[in-house]
Amino acid sequence: MKIKILHVAGCPSVDPAKLVIESALKDLGVDAELAIRLIKDKKEARETGFLGSPTILSDGQDVEPTKDTRN
Repeated sequence: MKIKILHVAGCPSVDPAKLVIESALKDLGVDAELAIRLIKDKKEARETGFLGSPTILSDGQDVEPTKDTRN
């Protein structure tokens, strides 16, 4: 499993999101690759499916599917 946290500079929620994800993975005994990516411009936002800061993707899919407009 690959989890990505996408965020803009100065996002106050990226660190708390990372801690919650790490804790949940540990509690569930799930081995996953966790990456954090800074979204620098609109082009990157479009290419990555960035919908707001932070956006959390699990294996490329937004964890909030009702907000995922790419499908």
